[in-house]
Amino acid sequence: MTGIIDVGGGNRAVFASGVFDYLIDNDIRLDYCIGVSAGSANCCSYVSGQSGRNLNFYTRYNFSPRAIGPVAKLLTGSLIDLDYIYGTLSRSGGKCPLDYEAFMASPTEMKAVATNAETGEAEYFGKELMKKDSYGMICASSCMPGVCKPYEFNGKRYFDGYVSDPIPFEKALADGCDSVIVILTLPKNHFRSGKGDAAAAEKLKKYPAIAKKLARQAEIYNLQLRRCLELEKEGRALILYPRHNHLHSLEKDKKRILALYEEGRENGLLAADYLAGRNALRR
Repeated sequence: MTGIIDVGGGNRAVFASGVFDYLIDNDIRLDYCIGVSAGSANCCSYVSGQSGRNLNFYTRYNFSPRAIGPVAKLLTGSLIDLDYIYGTLSRSGGKCPLDYEAFMASPTEMKAVATNAETGEAEYFGKELMKKDSYGMICASSCMPGVCKPYEFNGKRYFDGYVSDPIPFEKALADGCDSVIVILTLPKNHFRSGKGDAAAAEKLKKYPAIAKKLARQAEIYNLQLRRCLELEKEGRALILYPRHNHLHSLEKDKKRILALYEEGRENGLLAADYLAGRNALRR
C-alpha cells in the first residue's frame, strides 16, 4: 500500500493541492493519506474527490479579513479564524462545502495530525471523528502556535500537527503503508537552520511541552527529512517538492500562489508514474 503525506505549510500547501487535483482529475486513488495542518484540509478534498475546492481557499477565501487578519483576531482572539474557514465556509450550505457523503463513502483512509497542547505529543485523528458539518479535527491540526489560541476538540486543546510530527511518514508506515509519497513545501535539500526556534518557544512558554518542541523544531524536521531521503534511495518513497518556494505561510500574492499550484499539478504526473511503478512491482 502506498500512502501520501501532505506536510501543509499555510498557503504554501497550494503546491500539494495541485498534486491532489491532478490525481483526482486523472481518477488516481490512493488507499491512505495523512495531512498536517493545511495538509489535512487538502487530504479531505482529495478523499471527497473535489478537484479545485482547496484552490478556492488559497486564492479567494484566505484573502478575506474575516478568515485571516485583524478582523479574525478581533472576533476570535486568533489571527486565523479556523471555525470560519473549516466551519462556516466548509459546512453544508457554506460557500465552499465539503462533500461529506463522498468523503465518508471513499475507501481511502485519511488521518490528520495535531499536537496535544498539554503533552506536546502528536495525536492522529481518523475519518470516524469527522461528523457532518463538524470538522474540528482539521481545525486542531491547523492551529498554528503564536498565531492561534489552542483549539479545543474532543475535550482537549491542540496546536498544529507540525509541532510534534512535521513529516508523519512513521505513522503512515505503522498504519500499513510499504511506500509513501511525501509532498513538501520546500526543496528536499532544504534543512532547517533552527533560527527563530528559540524565540518561537519563548512566546509559547505558557505551554511548556509545546515550547520544548518548538525549541527543537529544526532538529525534529531535519531528522525526519533525512529518513525520508533514505527511504527514497531505497525506492520506498517519492519526495515531491517545488523547485523554488519563497512564499510566506500567509502569502497574499495571488499570482505566486497560482504559479505554485500549477507546479504542483505538474508534479502530480510524477506521483502517477511512481504509483504505476510500485503497482508493477507488486504484480
